[in-house]
Parts: sequence; structure tokens; C-alpha cells
Amino acid sequence: MTTTSWDQYGLITYIAQRQTQRQFPLGKTKLQKLVYLMQDLHRLPTNYRFHFYTYGPFCSGLSGDASYLDAVGGLRIQYVGGGNMFELSPGANADFFSTKAAPFLADHADAIDPILDRFGSKSAREMELIATLVYVMHYDPKYAPGDRVFLIAKVKELKPKFSEPEVNGALDELAGYGYLGAV
Repeated sequence: MTTTSWDQYGLITYIAQRQTQRQFPLGKTKLQKLVYLMQDLHRLPTNYRFHFYTYGPFCSGLSGDASYLDAVGGLRIQYVGGGNMFELSPGANADFFSTKAAPFLADHADAIDPILDRFGSKSAREMELIATLVYVMHYDPKYAPGDRVFLIAKVKELKPKFSEPEVNGALDELAGYGYLGAV
């Protein structure tokens, strides 16, 4: 199945709708991490290309799609000064986009909904850590499956702001969902 721009737009608006329904905040960073985890852990065919950046995996195409949706009313992006973040919520035309992507969303609900259920309540900071762990695990050629010591050391090197107990907690959570195998 080929993923279209409609599918990508619909996915973004669906995420905003679900997060709003559940009263979980959604910012630009969190959107990036949720889509990254859907794509990397559940093989959701989004056609987004992520690379490692300041707050973990980032895709400029996803950022551009969110901005486009803001311009056409599929998404509402507003700056929240007190939180120093951009808050994303469904725009006036969100239903149009999620309806256009309904077949894609239905076909891939098993890749989308578990990530939203498991990680939708997390903060952007927590998502940064989780996505960084997954990125290192899947893309660092020095990582050997099950090497928890390497994962902790590498994430601490990349993200010194996270304590070892925080990294261990995130690893335990990922392992509990079966995402890390025997770590």
C-alpha cells in the first residue's frame, strides 16, 4: 500500500483529535516522537524520514505537514508562552482530513493506537528519552541486542540531562511492552 499525503495529513489530525479527546497535551516535539515510534516500532508506512536532532528523532517533512495543516485548518498550532511550547489541537477542518485518510487509519490502527495508548500521556521530555532510546537501539551500529549497558551509556552521552534512573525506567517500560527484547 502506498502512503499518500492525504494519509499523512489524516494521521496528524487523528493524533491531534485523539490527544484532545483524552485531554493529553500535544506539542510539536511530542507529535514528532509519536509518529516516529509508530513508524519505527510498528512499521507504520508514513514515508517520513527521521534523523537525530536536538530533541531526538526529527523529520522536517512531518514538521512541514503540520504547518500546512495549520494553514488550511486541519490543525491549530498556537504558541503557549508559559510552557514555552507550541500546542497542537484539531483545526476546524480536522474531520475532513481524518475522513480522507479513514481507510489508511483503519488499515493501520494496530500500529497507531497502541502508541497513542501507551505514550500519549507522556510529556515531551519523556517522549524525547523514549524515542532516543529506540533510535539508538535501531540505528547505532555498535548496539548489540540486549546490551542495556551500551544503551544507557549512549543515551547518557547524547542526552546528559537524563539521569541513569530515568533511562533505566524508560528501558523497563519499553521492555515491558516487548519493544526491546531481552534488555
